[in-house]
Amino acid sequence: MAVSFLFSFLLVGFLSGTQLVRAQLHDKTTLLSINKELGVPGWEVNNSDYCSWPGIGCDSNSSMVERLDLSRRNLRGNATLISELRALKWLDLSYNDFHGSIPSAFGNLSELEFLDLSLNQFGGSVPSELGSLKNLRTLNLSNNLLVGGIPDDLQNLEKLQAFQISSNKVSGSIPIWVGNLTNLRFFTAYENGLGGKIPDNLGSVSELQLLNLHSNELEGPIPKSIFHLGKLQVLVLTQNKLSGNLPEEIGNCKGLSSVRIGNNDLVGIIPKAIGNISSLTYFEADNNKLSGEIVPEFAQCSNLTLLNLASNGFSGTIPPEIGELTNLQELILSGNSLFGDIPKSILGCKSLNKLDLSNNRFNGTIPNEICNMSRLQYLLLGQNSIKGEIPHEIGNCVKLLEFQMGGNYLTGTIPPEIGRIKNLQIALNVSFNHLHGPVPPELGKLDKLVSLDVSNNHLSDSDSKPLVGEIEISKLLDPSRGTASISAVAGSFGYIPPEYAYTMQVTAPGNVYSYGVVLLEILTTRQPVDEAFGEGVDLVKWVHSAPARGETPEQILDARLSTVSFGWRKEMLAALKVALLCTDNTPAKRPKMKKVVEMLQEIKQK
Repeated sequence: MAVSFLFSFLLVGFLSGTQLVRAQLHDKTTLLSINKELGVPGWEVNNSDYCSWPGIGCDSNSSMVERLDLSRRNLRGNATLISELRALKWLDLSYNDFHGSIPSAFGNLSELEFLDLSLNQFGGSVPSELGSLKNLRTLNLSNNLLVGGIPDDLQNLEKLQAFQISSNKVSGSIPIWVGNLTNLRFFTAYENGLGGKIPDNLGSVSELQLLNLHSNELEGPIPKSIFHLGKLQVLVLTQNKLSGNLPEEIGNCKGLSSVRIGNNDLVGIIPKAIGNISSLTYFEADNNKLSGEIVPEFAQCSNLTLLNLASNGFSGTIPPEIGELTNLQELILSGNSLFGDIPKSILGCKSLNKLDLSNNRFNGTIPNEICNMSRLQYLLLGQNSIKGEIPHEIGNCVKLLEFQMGGNYLTGTIPPEIGRIKNLQIALNVSFNHLHGPVPPELGKLDKLVSLDVSNNHLSDSDSKPLVGEIEISKLLDPSRGTASISAVAGSFGYIPPEYAYTMQVTAPGNVYSYGVVLLEILTTRQPVDEAFGEGVDLVKWVHSAPARGETPEQILDARLSTVSFGWRKEMLAALKVALLCTDNTPAKRPKMKKVVEMLQEIKQK
């Protein structure tokens, strides 16, 4: 009997070993076929140890392929053969160039726990067969060309923890069963065509941590359920059609770090419970219909780096407690009905680099200590009722890139200290105020400045924002070699007026010429110097010689704009006339810059 038992044991072992060898042979044959179809870089088909091939992971006991990572290999072709690797637990085909439908045969990979098909060109609908993958924990179908709805068969994926289907063309609504997936942690379906409501059970039974549904057509309220268990860390719902209030239950989520609910139709107030979220770093609710006052409870969110409440209906004053947010980097409150002073307590926000209070009703003065916020780069206070003078201390804001103060009730003079802000480059706008005196010559030191607007004030002529010459043409000259040397700046020669060759001097008509070249660039979308113009021909000569070539003005304008709207074409043709005057070969025939501005303003008014 002992001999019989031993024989039976050896026979079972032999049969098991035979099956294992067959399975290994099957996997190798499958891999060779996959390589023949896809041409996987680095697979050495002459090497019998396929477990050592790049991207392949095998079970240490059976040598069966359990892991296949073919991401970022620039692969394309038919991936269906992969479904023959029945022991697969991990399949990553992301960042490739696969086209066609997702192989329905992937539903046969019963052991699969991880499936990533993102960043390909897969089209068609999501195969319902994927609902057979009962062990699946991660499903990523993002960044493809998928259409249709989310198939109901996926509700069988009870172990699913991460479901990502963003950046496709998926339509329909978010199925109610998504809220029944008890293990769901991450759900992203942004940048699709999803409509209807967010399921009101989403997050009620799962420990939802990340929900990103931005850029869809979703309607209805933000469901209270997503805050129910208090596990949510990231909420992104921007650019939808959501309505209703921001639920008070948001305060349950102590670990919530990012809230982005802008560009919707939300109403009501910001709940005071927002102060419970000590981990909050990013709160963006711009372009809604929110109202009430800005709640001082935001000050309890000590980690807050961005607060954006722009383009809503907020009223009242800025709570002084906001100054306690020492980590705040951007405070954007533009487009509301806020009034009162700019609270000096804001100066306590030492990390602030952007302060945007434009388009409100602020009626106080600019604090002299405004530059105590030493990191400030954007100071946007335009379109308010701010009075008083621009403080001379503004010159201490040495990192400022943009200074917008237009449309207020400022008096006094333009501080010459602004000339010390060497980084100022995006804009300096003090237009539509009650400023007087001359434009300080120190503004000529702002050699990076792109836009200077001092219009509609009571400014007098300066004895010194030719300033334009100092800002523009002087950048092309090398002071160390005298006025006769032009620095070798790529593309700069197309801006230099022809008379410079013999005058070697920066003149007001020369500045007008350079401005005219910029206008021609905008109107034609051509570079100042281009080989396509021909040898010795720059943009100015090419435009001026259009009639001799038999070309009409419409033929040299940017057709993408001029052919879209008759009104645009009319304005572009009028601007072209101004540019031609500015670039006249004879300096005396060019208009003065003041006249150029008047002509351009007349175009817009017609």
